[in-house]
Amino acid sequence: MEPEQKQLNYYRLSTDEVLKQLQSRRQGLSNKEARTRLEQLGDNVLRRAKRETIFVTFLRQFKNLLVIMLLVSAGFSLYLRDSKTATILILIAFMNAGVGFFQEHKAETLMSSLERLLVPQAKVLRSGRLEQIESTELVLGDVVYIESGDSVPADLRLLEEAELTTNDFALTGESNPSRKFVHPIDADVPLGNRHNLVFTGTTVATGTGYGVVIGTGMHSELGRIASLSQATHSEASPLQKEMNHLATRLAQGTVILAFILAAIALKAHLGLHAAILFGIGIGAAMIPNGLVAEVNITLAQTASRMAKAHALVKKL
Repeated sequence: MEPEQKQLNYYRLSTDEVLKQLQSRRQGLSNKEARTRLEQLGDNVLRRAKRETIFVTFLRQFKNLLVIMLLVSAGFSLYLRDSKTATILILIAFMNAGVGFFQEHKAETLMSSLERLLVPQAKVLRSGRLEQIESTELVLGDVVYIESGDSVPADLRLLEEAELTTNDFALTGESNPSRKFVHPIDADVPLGNRHNLVFTGTTVATGTGYGVVIGTGMHSELGRIASLSQATHSEASPLQKEMNHLATRLAQGTVILAFILAAIALKAHLGLHAAILFGIGIGAAMIPNGLVAEVNITLAQTASRMAKAHALVKKL
């Protein structure tokens, strides 16, 4: 039975225990074993989740009660032949959609950036012979050789190392090269302190080493980041709930006020048409036209500051 890709604390195991868990050996797998595992576990690639089209992403920015109220107000302004106000309201609505769309589109490009961290070739031991193969063909249990200047093609548990350091900035944010070792770590430690592991997408700063593959593709740490970047969470944030509550109250208040004012105008004998226009005009004026733009611009500025601290905001 071939090993499965699953979360194990390989950094807490000795090299012999890791090889036993992976049903591998220091001479590496045979080509036959590697082909079998490749068929079972799949290629060492980052897979994209099915994404909505750019057009749908843009239209979704209008799925907001305050924005809908802005567009309705613009429609009433056009009906009242106030083209200047209507133009301003439509511009505010589209500016809001543009800000939200740009932020989401920027986050979606993360997947492409992550894919560029994968290297096309890898040096691997197959039955004791060092071969160069396509990195997409790496499988769990392969023994990979890395040296100064190489990009790491998969997550590896180190078996041997000679003055090995890696640049882990892409994964952990640590700017200084990380010194690696082979011995197991006794305690649970965060990712950045697992110094007997090297990770997909990082680069070798100095030295050489051999490591056994413990994670490929979407089961690597880089793959888990890619999975998180593609995950969708439908639950509304506290700010969204507050804004939706405010928009609902404003919509209810606007409709009630429009009916009341229209009734008063009818009592004042302004005529049905004039009374309706009066009620709608005053009611529409209650809508805080600049609120949507102000909120989104503030959120966009905050997202920009967070990006400088290496935190990605997928949706405003």
